[in-house]
Amino acid sequence: MNQDMSIATAAHKKGDGIERKYKFDFRKDGKLDITFIRLDKNHKALHKYANNDIIPFLYKAGMKNRKKIYYNFADFSNIDGGEAGVGYGTTYLKSRDNKSDERKLLVTLHELHHTQGGGYNCVPGMGGNAHYGNQNQNVQLTSGRKLGATYAHDKAQCPQLMNTVYLTPTSENSYDPYEVNCLFKIDKFQNKKFLNVIKKIKKAKKISSKLRFGSNCRYRDWDRGNKGFYVWGMEENIISTIQ
Repeated sequence: MNQDMSIATAAHKKGDGIERKYKFDFRKDGKLDITFIRLDKNHKALHKYANNDIIPFLYKAGMKNRKKIYYNFADFSNIDGGEAGVGYGTTYLKSRDNKSDERKLLVTLHELHHTQGGGYNCVPGMGGNAHYGNQNQNVQLTSGRKLGATYAHDKAQCPQLMNTVYLTPTSENSYDPYEVNCLFKIDKFQNKKFLNVIKKIKKAKKISSKLRFGSNCRYRDWDRGNKGFYVWGMEENIISTIQ
């Protein structure tokens, strides 16, 4: 995966020419930090979209560091090949969309875009639900290896994937997707499309799947209802804190 990222980032015409790849956690012995965990439900009992059960389970198991992305390779099938948002993501290894290692790789690259907050609505060509309007584009946010406009573009005050804190080397103009998509701290992203969404959120006093500017925040506490916006570990309604 990171071999593809290094090639795609360096070759991007609107990027800065620097090879970047995702940051991984390593153990003291130099091996990847991987945890094996068994869910407390059998497959038939899982939600139609299994991440709705996986993510709360991982959070309660202690995987809740806001400075990390918890990405899972689930050894079962689900309605999609993968699903992700800010904080957490999953590739379903036995889904019919993932019949080869190639597909698993491409699905994971795609979902990692969503863990970084994208695709943001201010990115050229972006349609609804954090995906391109033209799904035939052969780029990572669809099903390819190359990086499209989500990585680098010329739209002012609009996030670029090359600036996420989860890529290395870290950009001098980095952003944290948790702060943007979960806390709505958009100080340096005063793009008109961002501001329009914020205005509508304040008016509606709630956030829905259609009323957002990027991928969902997977730290959202749905047990507290959909009136307002709450994240695990915080008492206040995030909407009331938006500037």
